[in-house]
Amino acid sequence: MELHVARLDGSFVSTVVIAPSETVETLLSRLEARGDRLVHGSRLLRRAERMDECGMCTGAVLHLVTVRPFVKLDIGNNDGLSLKGAGSLAEALPDDSALLAVRMSSCRLWGAEAGRAAAALLRRAPKLKILEL
Repeated sequence: MELHVARLDGSFVSTVVIAPSETVETLLSRLEARGDRLVHGSRLLRRAERMDECGMCTGAVLHLVTVRPFVKLDIGNNDGLSLKGAGSLAEALPDDSALLAVRMSSCRLWGAEAGRAAAALLRRAPKLKILEL
């Protein structure tokens, strides 16, 4: 099927021919837009959805939405944040995260525990410049 892809401002991106059994993720990859999302009408398409599951038909127009990554995260003043929580946060970050600043001050992390939390974040967010503990 032939699909037309445009940005939200209406500017043309591409016309693609894709099999109904291919996924949204496949289309995003072909558009070299893996970090972005696709919208059909008012519906955000899930990456794992197949084109035929989305109700696509030839000539449909999809809108490409650019996703801007979080670059600052403020979870300070959080008495409930534990080493396990900080570790879970670090694990949830994508590889090579764009995160630049994290504020975790006034949490219940100190000493070696704070160091382990910092190390976990730094491993997943190599661009991190500011880390407040």
